[in-house]
Amino acid sequence: MIHVQSRCVGFGLTRMAIVLGSLLAGVTLGVLPGWAIDPLQPIGRLTHPTLNQTQRQLKQTRPPVRGDRPINGRGDGAGSYSGCVVGGEADPAKLLVALVPQTIWEDGTTVVLGETRHAQPGLWFYVGYPAGTVLEWELQDAVGHSLDQQRLVMGSQAGLLRLPLSPNGPDLAPNRFYRWYLRVSCANRPEETVDFVTGEIVHAAHAKTEYWLDQLDRLLSPDGQGRSPQLIELLDQEGLGDLREAPLASPLQLAPVTN
Repeated sequence: MIHVQSRCVGFGLTRMAIVLGSLLAGVTLGVLPGWAIDPLQPIGRLTHPTLNQTQRQLKQTRPPVRGDRPINGRGDGAGSYSGCVVGGEADPAKLLVALVPQTIWEDGTTVVLGETRHAQPGLWFYVGYPAGTVLEWELQDAVGHSLDQQRLVMGSQAGLLRLPLSPNGPDLAPNRFYRWYLRVSCANRPEETVDFVTGEIVHAAHAKTEYWLDQLDRLLSPDGQGRSPQLIELLDQEGLGDLREAPLASPLQLAPVTN
């Protein structure tokens, strides 16, 4: 009886060893399911010297969004090639600039991508076009559906202007990409788009850092005077130092969207 029992125990141990060996082989061969990872991550930023880390704990990285990714953007307009008549001392190379960071991805593409902690953020632009120039602002979701659209007319003073991202639309959903466009039409050709900038924005709702876009919005003074050293350094970081002394643009006139 003792001998039989010993064989049974040995058989059980043998089976257990076989099962454990199979499991270990499965792990080695990659049979067991793994963790889903995002294969495409940003590898760099088109940046200049960064702010002091004691003042700012900022690292622009992609939020954990699955199933989508930003596409190429355009942060600078066509300048003098737009065909609009520009007088005065305006720099033709700086007629339309989006104050939004640019990010380089692993596949080599550069995207105009901003991140924000706010569900109703605003974006800043430099517009050097003259009075009467028509600006068309549009916000789209990830599949191209228009969420908000408005037409604005430039006043007498060109310069920096802030556009609320979705003044008439819904709040931005967390961790989703949204596409924005700012199109330009000359005063004498209001229905023809001659210039534009475009990019994407993500609402990183649970972020603990203050992103570049949010810092810019906070640091730009209401009257455009007395720019702080922090603001100057922030602009320099993204290669926008030539806009340090740019004035705020005159209030824009809101016009209805025409189909």
